[in-house]
Amino acid sequence: MIARAREAARAALQKLSKQMARTLRVDPAFYDLEFEPLTLRARDGVSLDAWFVPARGAARGAVLMHHHYGGQKAAMLPWIELFVDAGLDALAFDGRGHAGSPCSAEQDGYEARFGDVHAAAEALRARGARQIFGYGQSQGAAVVIGALAAERAAGARDIAGVIVDSGPAPLAGPSLYWLARTLFDDALPRPERALATLFATATLYRRTGPGLYALTLWRALVGLRQTPLLWLHGDSDVVIPHAAARVWFEACAPLSRGRWHKLLVEGAAHVECLQTDEARVAAAVHQLLAACAACP
Repeated sequence: MIARAREAARAALQKLSKQMARTLRVDPAFYDLEFEPLTLRARDGVSLDAWFVPARGAARGAVLMHHHYGGQKAAMLPWIELFVDAGLDALAFDGRGHAGSPCSAEQDGYEARFGDVHAAAEALRARGARQIFGYGQSQGAAVVIGALAAERAAGARDIAGVIVDSGPAPLAGPSLYWLARTLFDDALPRPERALATLFATATLYRRTGPGLYALTLWRALVGLRQTPLLWLHGDSDVVIPHAAARVWFEACAPLSRGRWHKLLVEGAAHVECLQTDEARVAAAVHQLLAACAACP
C-alpha cells in the first residue's frame, strides 16, 4: 500500500507540473481589451511572459497581478477587465515555473518569486506609473505581499495598496496539505489517498522552505501595516479555509489603524470571489482605489 501511495503521489505531482506548464489559448482580446505582449526579465535571468493592458480611459494608477500556484495570467482575465474599467493599467504575468515562464528548480522558491514582482513593478515605473497596486491570488498573494513589503523597505513610495485574494496561508505546512488533498479523488481507496496526500505534502514542503516562508510573510505583513489592503476570501474555500487565513488578518489588521479591510464572500470557493459575487467584490475594490485617490 505504501508503494502504491508513493506512486500515486508522484503521478499526481507530475500531472500538476504538466498543468502548470500548459498555456491557455485566450488573451485580453477575448474581452475586447487592447493589450501588448511583454517579456519581463527578473534579476536572476528568468524570463516572464506578460501582458500590459492599458486602462480604459485615462490611467489613474497601475496594478501588477500574480496568479495562484498552478494558475496563469489568462485565468485572471475577469480581474484584468475589472481593473482596466476602474482606470488602472494592468500588468499580468505568468509566474516562474508556470505557463509561458519556465524556470529550473534552482530558480524557484518563495523568495525567488519576489523577483517576478520586482520586474513587474519596474516595468510599470518605466511606463510612468506613479501609483502601483498589487493583486495576488493564494500563494501569489504571499509573493506580492513579500515583494511589495521589500520594495517599501527599500524606499519605494509608489506602492499604493494591495488586494489579497484567497490567501495567503499564515503557515506553509497546512496550506500545502490542503493543496495536496485536492490532487486525489475518491477513485483512490481512502487509506492510500491519505498516505498519498502525506507523500505529496512532503514533496511540496521540501520545495517551499516553510520556515523561511512563515518568517518572511509575517515580517512583510507587519511591514505593510501602513499600506491600504483589501482581503477577499470565500467561506467555501477548502484549499485555504477562511478560519486559517483569517489568523494573519486578525493579528495584523489592528496595526493598520483602519487601512486594512476584508470582504468574506458567501459561497465562494478558492480564487472564485469575483465570479461568485462580482457586484460586492467590485464595490470593495472601487472603495479601496477611491481611498487611495486612484479613482474618483
